[in-house]
Amino acid sequence: MKPPKKHHDPSIVVVGKVADSMLDVNRITVDGGFLIWERRDDKTVEIRDIHVDSEFRRRGLGRKMLELLFRQLDGATRVWAITRAENLVAQQFYEKCQFRDVSILRRFYNDKTLDAIMFVRCAGGPV
Repeated sequence: MKPPKKHHDPSIVVVGKVADSMLDVNRITVDGGFLIWERRDDKTVEIRDIHVDSEFRRRGLGRKMLELLFRQLDGATRVWAITRAENLVAQQFYEKCQFRDVSILRRFYNDKTLDAIMFVRCAGGPV
């Protein structure tokens, strides 16, 4: 694994690969949260997970991690994310960050009872 790249903000570390992962995933870590993403193809990036610790929420950390992600797209033009249909907080977050809900994925998760919503955002424009 490559050593972490330091960003101009000392509270942020950007790591190239997630250790012990079978997937080609990348991680952005900030004090109080992380974002895991994967390049799906030359034009598409998927947000695999985004998390902000409860005591750090409502401070712009999620938006900050998305800004860092969009700086690293390297030719990709689409970013998509999937969230549980009942996760209204995540849905509101993606909508505030200019993602569009494009699909309802019926019985998406392993238990086959929960639906998911797919959000997509094209590169460019403010986060």
